[in-house]
This record gives sequence, structure tokens and C-alpha cells, in this order.
Amino acid sequence: MVPMDVDIEQNVAVIMNILSEISLTSDVDTIVCLENLNTALANVHPKQLQPLLSSIRFEKVFNCLNTDDDEQTKLTIRILDKLYNCCTPEVIGKQHVEDIINGLVHPKSEVILLCLQQIFRVCRAADDEKAALELDSGKFLHLILMLCNLLTNDLSLASLAIQILSEFISSCPLTLDEPRVRTALQCAIDHDSCSRFRVYELAICVASKSEKHLTKVAFLIDQLMSDLRTTNDVLIMMNVLECLSDLIATTQGLNYLENNNVTQFLLAQLCSPDPNMALAIPGVITFFGNLGVHHPANFVANYPQVLPFLVDLVTQQDSPAMAMVIDTVSVVSRSLQGKQLILSLEDGYANRLCSFFHQVIRGYESNLRVRAMLAVASLVTPDRDSLSISNELQSFVVAIDSRLVPTLLAISRQPFVELRCATHRIYSALAAWDWGLRLMASAAGFQEYLLDRSTEKELEGKNSKYEVVRSIVDAPSSAGGFTARFLVHLQNYLKEGPLYVQVEHSIATEDL
Repeated sequence: MVPMDVDIEQNVAVIMNILSEISLTSDVDTIVCLENLNTALANVHPKQLQPLLSSIRFEKVFNCLNTDDDEQTKLTIRILDKLYNCCTPEVIGKQHVEDIINGLVHPKSEVILLCLQQIFRVCRAADDEKAALELDSGKFLHLILMLCNLLTNDLSLASLAIQILSEFISSCPLTLDEPRVRTALQCAIDHDSCSRFRVYELAICVASKSEKHLTKVAFLIDQLMSDLRTTNDVLIMMNVLECLSDLIATTQGLNYLENNNVTQFLLAQLCSPDPNMALAIPGVITFFGNLGVHHPANFVANYPQVLPFLVDLVTQQDSPAMAMVIDTVSVVSRSLQGKQLILSLEDGYANRLCSFFHQVIRGYESNLRVRAMLAVASLVTPDRDSLSISNELQSFVVAIDSRLVPTLLAISRQPFVELRCATHRIYSALAAWDWGLRLMASAAGFQEYLLDRSTEKELEGKNSKYEVVRSIVDAPSSAGGFTARFLVHLQNYLKEGPLYVQVEHSIATEDL
């Protein structure tokens, strides 16, 4: 236990006394007691109270919520929040769970939010602290039904209820075999469109855990897919696509959607769109973009016709859409087939994509610039048998920027290590190609930059630049791009290691 001085001991004594004696005999006395308790709690560190409160119930304080007095309610919530946070999740699950569950039907949303926050604490700590809600199966089912009912409440409560239900159902999938739970979820779906998509959000959270979990919520996923095919409401369609885009990030989600012909349905919408659903097309493209990011091999093999539509997104000047295009190109281009798919774009789309990368690398927000440069590095990094696409790859890189290395050199001298490291990745990738080595060797100032260790101060930058040197030295045809003398300097750099610091010797003199 943390040692306590006299003042702290007095405050602790006040806290323990009020917790044992607080009553509702007089509204005035109750407010005074609560104010004194709140003051005492503010003067004691939670860790000093934790062992003392581990066996004490707070039901008398909790009962102070049974009032129409807003001031008393707010004060009681503040006090309970402090008291609960002095307890470990394990203690919450054992000592206070019944009070907290009773609070879920309180007429004031602030009280419900307090209770949900504590239940969520126990859920999240269950693996680490052996915390659990000590409830029999009947009370646990009752809690699940209460949480389902909260899905029709305001957003802050519904969002937390979704997270808790996701934890409960993920750890106990059999919960969804209970007819009353299914009925409660169906009632929420039928309540209104907001509640409907909250249930779908819950289903996606659970389905993302594993194939077994997806099976348990398949009846909800099926309704989601039915909404996709039957709705004429663009807003509903866009919300459905957002849910499906999250689901497709997992292997089991992709398999389920493919087996139920959802991907084929959306592909048909993309290639022969219904004029009434034109506004939903960006959502369809985003869906396939997520598919490309998370399942690049599947994207290249089964949905190559989507890439031109994806490139169309770059004209929207929307950061999330632009990031998705960049990330899709980055992961798809890791394989030879993916590189071939990108390089085989028709001239109009290829030019648009190259122009997009050129603009982003030169002047957008840092996050997009880094991602764009890493995508170019991914495209340029050779794959097995990629010598066959050397000429096409060179043309594509030159189309992005005819002065790519000078452009990168300017970025390499900026005071942002993440940008500098991204340029290093491209240099390392270029070193695998004869034409790449020539681009670097012919760029004014590149050789001086590479030998100048003072350009990098952080460890990440030093290691990243060292890999550039290694890539050039190890390149089988590096002699064709650089002079033998320069290569000797690089070999010395390599021997000295990434953290080498040149020591300058000086001679002290004194006037005689």
C-alpha cells in the first residue's frame, strides 16, 4: 500500500465514513454529503484508495441517482466515476455489476453512459486481468437484451453498446443461438435505418473475428446483402457498401461475399451501372479498392477490369480516396502480375495515374507523399522474372517524373525523416535496374549526397540511407552506372556501418 501522510489519512477517513453512512433521509443532507465526498476524493490518489475499496459496495451512493434533482445526479455521476476508477476491472465485475446493470435502465443517458463505460472496462480487461462479470446465465442474457435495446438509443450509447456486444458475442458466440437475442436484434433492425446499420456494424465486428463467428451472424449479413440488391435508396446503398468494404478486409468475409455473388453483382454495377445508382458508384469502387489492398492476388486474378475505375478516383481530390488508390497500387504491384496489370493500363488511364503520383510526391500532405513514394518503390522493386517488363517499367517511372531523382533529392534534404526514408526506398529499388542506376548516377549532386553522412541525424534515417548504399554496391551492374572510384567510397561506407561518425582531429596551440 502507498504510504499516506496525515492529510490524506483524514480524507480517506472522510471517504470511508460517508460511504458507510450516506442516506436519503434529507435532500439537503445528501447534497452536503456528496459534496464532502467529492472534495475528499479529489485529494486522494486512486492507488491509495484501491485496496481500501476492494470490498466495499457503492450502492448507497448509487441510490443517490434516484432523484429528479439534476445537480445531485451530475454530482453523483462524478463521484461514482472516481470511485469506479479506483477499482480494478476485476473488482467492478464482482462487486458492482448489479448496480451497474440496474443503471442501464435509468432515464438519464449520462447515467447509462457511466454504466456502459464500466462494463466496457471489464470486457476489455478480461484477458489481461482475469476480470469478468459475475453473472449467472439468466442475468447475462438479460444484460445482452438490454444492450440490444440500447442500439436504438442515441449514438454515444449505441456505439458503446455495439463494442460491448461485440466483445460478449465474440467470446461467447452461442449467445446468438438464443431466440430472444435474435428477436431483439431484429427489432432494432426494424426500428429505423440508423438502428439497422448499428446492428449491421455489430455483425461486421463479430464476423471479422473468424469464420466461426461469421457463421453465427450470417443471418444478419444475409439481410445486409439483401438490402444491397433490393434498395433504390442511394444513401442506404452507400451505407451498405461501407459495411461490406469493412467485411471484405478479412479472408472469411471475402469468401462469403464471393460465394453469395456479391462481388459479381457489384462488378456488374460498375461495368453497366444503373443510372439511378450513379451516386453510389464511388462506394462500389471503394469496395474493390479495399479488396485490392487486403487481397491483392485475388484482385489481380479476378478483378483486373476494376483498376481503371479506381484510377478515376484520383480526380476527386479527396484524401481518403487518394490514399486508397495509392495503397491499392502499392500492394498490387508487389507481384509480377500486379506490375503487369498497372503497366498495361490504356494510355489515358496510365497518364492520369502517372500525373497523379507526380503531383502527390511533389506537393501534397506528408502522409500522402510518403505513401505515394512507397507505392512507386513497390512498383519498381523487382519480382521474379520481372526483367521482361524492364522497358515498360522505365517508361512508367519516367512518365511519373522525367527528373525523378533530382525531385527525390530535393525531398531527401527536407527535415522530415519519414519523407527522407521514403526517398531512400525508391533509390534502393532503382538500384536493381541498369536504367535506375543510370538515373541516379547522372543526377547532379546525387553522389555527393549519398556520401554525406550529415544528412541523417536519426537512427531510422541512417539505417535507411545505409540500405541505399548496400543496394548500389550489391547491384550486379553497378559499375555501368557509377565510376570505380565512387564505388570504392561506397564500399568503405558499407564497411564503416550506418552509425559511423568521422572524428575530426584538432591540434591545440597556445601563444608563447
